[in-house]
Amino acid sequence: MGEIAKETSEREKNAETAEREVDKFYKVYYLAEKIGEIFDGIISGVTDFGIFVELPDTSEGLIRIENLKGGRAKLDENKTSLTCGRKVYRFGDKVKIKIVGADFAAKRAEFILVD
Repeated sequence: MGEIAKETSEREKNAETAEREVDKFYKVYYLAEKIGEIFDGIISGVTDFGIFVELPDTSEGLIRIENLKGGRAKLDENKTSLTCGRKVYRFGDKVKIKIVGADFAAKRAEFILVD
């Protein structure tokens, strides 16, 4: 029984992973049809390579660090904010974005900030 339970658990994990990947793909597919449109979003993550923004429909995209204005970017030690010159981008901040691309391989939309 232990072996059967282990195998069942592993299959459940695999199915859950597949479900998440399909969900990501379709969200990017949806956003690809919206390229050029502007939306309000919330910063859902900051990294040393950019800012993740979640839209109200739960889709998410990335603003690459090279697309942020203000000069050299610095990620804080807690990884909750990214500073570019005088501008600080924090987890939970509201931002306005424009969809500029869709990376199907990475299953991620590409955004830029709108002033």
